[in-house]
Amino acid sequence: MMTAKEYLGQAYAIDRRVRIELEKVRAMRSVLDYKPPNLQGGSGSGSGGLPEHLTRVMEYEQRVNKLIGELVSRKLEIERTIDKVTDLKLREILVRRYLSFQKWEQIAVDMTIDIRWLYRLHQRALYEVGRILTIESH
Repeated sequence: MMTAKEYLGQAYAIDRRVRIELEKVRAMRSVLDYKPPNLQGGSGSGSGGLPEHLTRVMEYEQRVNKLIGELVSRKLEIERTIDKVTDLKLREILVRRYLSFQKWEQIAVDMTIDIRWLYRLHQRALYEVGRILTIESH
């Protein structure tokens, strides 16, 4: 069984994969937009040609869409778990960190609490999530 922190961190991991794949798609699209100068006067299409390259880009886009669907599903699942945490402050910390992907410093500023106290509250929140996950796994 995974820890509460690993469970909550799943959305961030998927989000990173989505961003990496989107960057690949952008790079491929920019290559497709490139029009080399026609130095020989002929059609000069290379191996495969534009249709094959477009097909590959579309395959990458489908992978990204699948990952986005996975991200949305995972975030909804994590949100349902977080909603079971009864303490509102702990719940807010979890939402900001694991669903909005905010940095610790930003959470501390937004919630007007000392960062050391934030870390302690986070530990309490993880304990609560761990308890919830244990109850649900039985």
